[in-house]
Amino acid sequence: MPSINPASATGFGASTPAESSTKSLAGDFNTFLTLLTKQLQYQDPLSPLDTNQFTQQLVSFTGVEQSIQQNKNLETLIGLFSANGLSSATGYLGKSVVANSDILLVGEDGGSWTYALGANAAETDLVVTDARGKIVLQRSGETEAGEHSLEIKPGELPPGYYQLTVSATTDNGSDIATGVFLRGEVTAVESANGATQLIVGKTPVDLTAVSSIAVPPIQQQ
Repeated sequence: MPSINPASATGFGASTPAESSTKSLAGDFNTFLTLLTKQLQYQDPLSPLDTNQFTQQLVSFTGVEQSIQQNKNLETLIGLFSANGLSSATGYLGKSVVANSDILLVGEDGGSWTYALGANAAETDLVVTDARGKIVLQRSGETEAGEHSLEIKPGELPPGYYQLTVSATTDNGSDIATGVFLRGEVTAVESANGATQLIVGKTPVDLTAVSSIAVPPIQQQ
């Protein structure tokens, strides 16, 4: 069972790869100029240095600098797309969604998955693993075709990320198609590693994982 690696947002004030490369290149280029100046200053007039090598190195520095500038431009574009994605995703706030995700962030008040069976099953196994891939819960599930839920009661599991695996078989041992989903209200929108995520209940899910959305009914005064 693979380990769960929840996405984490980049910290404030962190340098981008292009910025780090620019600082490194500036230091290397200054060192190169210092060495070049010293060698030209102390060269033997009767046997002058071959300038072809220095010219090639200067050309290399120029090429690297141009590549770094292109990376800066790409990072700027990615930032703009990310901001635009966040702005567009705010329309999901307060709405109920269904997301294709088997990862659940269990809180002090528990949590729940929705799982579906494509046909009636003779046997259904539900296995919950923690972030290290260790089995922490295993039980039999519903056998009728359709959607069902697995509830994690308050205090049943320590707060953290968990993964649900569902397997179902027929009387003759054939596998039945299954699916695992999260249902809940979108409470927040965030950006993590350049991807827009919705917070469904407490669990972050990629925007691309959302399969359906429902507008909450208007309450009568």
